[in-house]
Amino acid sequence: MADQPSNTPCSRSKTTLLRKLFETPPSRRGENWRQEFYDTLPEAALGNPPPKIFYGPDRFPYFHLETDLETGEGELFCLANLLEYLTTHGLGAAVNPSRGAQEAEWVFSYGDLLSFRLVGAFSIDSTASKSEASRASAEEQVLVAAPSEEILPEYARNVLGRYLKESLGVQEPGVLLLSRSAPAVQQLVFSIFPEDYPEGQAFQAALQSLRWFLPRHYNLGAVPRHSPIAAHFSPLGE
Repeated sequence: MADQPSNTPCSRSKTTLLRKLFETPPSRRGENWRQEFYDTLPEAALGNPPPKIFYGPDRFPYFHLETDLETGEGELFCLANLLEYLTTHGLGAAVNPSRGAQEAEWVFSYGDLLSFRLVGAFSIDSTASKSEASRASAEEQVLVAAPSEEILPEYARNVLGRYLKESLGVQEPGVLLLSRSAPAVQQLVFSIFPEDYPEGQAFQAALQSLRWFLPRHYNLGAVPRHSPIAAHFSPLGE
C-alpha cells in the first residue's frame, strides 16, 4: 500500500456515524439514508483486517474495509485515499463483509469506484440497460470513435485489458465508443463477439461480467465479428 495517497484526513467521527447508519435495517434504507451514507463514507477511517483482499461470490476481488477499528493491525484507511490504488489495481471494495465474504454491509464494484474517481459520485441516474446489451445492425447509421480519457482513462483500460485477456481469453483486447441515433445513446463496445460463444447465454454472461468494471450509467453494446465497425477497436491494456 505504499502508493496510497494520504492527502485526505481520515475521520473517526465519520466512522462512528457509519456504524450508526448501519444500525438501520436494510428494508428502511431509503434515498436519504443512501445519500448520507455516500456523503459519510469517503472520509471515514476504516480498518483493513485479514483477509485484506478477497474474492467475492461473483469471483471479483475486493478490498476489505471494516468500521470496527479494533480488528485492524494499526493502519487505517479512508476510501477517498484508496481510490487511486483500487482503480489502478482493478479492485472493488466491501464494507464489513461477513459469513465468509458472502455478504457485506455494502459492496462497491470497480465501476462504482471508477465513477467516484471520475465524477465524484458512486452512481448516476441513467437509462443504461441492465439486461441484454443491444447490438448494432449492418444497416444502422452510427459514429465510431475511441473513448476519451474522461470516459475510460488509461488505468481503467489497463485493468479491462488484463481481464479480457486473462479471464475471457481475448488475445487482442480492444474497445470503441459507438454513438447511435435511434435511440440517441453512446455505448462502449469491447472486442468480444457472439460468434465466439456457441451458447448465447455464455456470451451474455461475458458481457455482464464487463459491467462490473464500468460505472452504472455507462451503456454497453456489441457488434458481430465481421461487422465493419469491428475494424475500429482501440487497443486495451499495457
